[in-house]
Amino acid sequence: MNYQFIPFSFNFYGVWYSPQVLVTMARPTFKGYMDSIQIKTGKTAQDFWKLASKKGFVRRAKVVSKHSEILAWLKSKEIGLGHVHANFIILYLRVRANDPEFSTQSRK
Repeated sequence: MNYQFIPFSFNFYGVWYSPQVLVTMARPTFKGYMDSIQIKTGKTAQDFWKLASKKGFVRRAKVVSKHSEILAWLKSKEIGLGHVHANFIILYLRVRANDPEFSTQSRK
């Protein structure tokens, strides 16, 4: 079979494509992620730091637990975050703790 690309000015959801739409679809920023997480959970970044400290994931301003353990906690019914937002909170915890494991990865 010979397939040919036929350009449509709209997608299957009935949304028109235009250059303006593509420009406004930028990557979410730190503030954008935190705003959506705060709307979903009602907790700020500082609240997540305190909760992680109480749960024992953070001790003496260092992340001491495995990524998978923190991820499971954030995705549990207690917090209720999705996978991407949970990973974002873990990134925030590691950056705030100035985690050397994170620092060496970001330099590569």
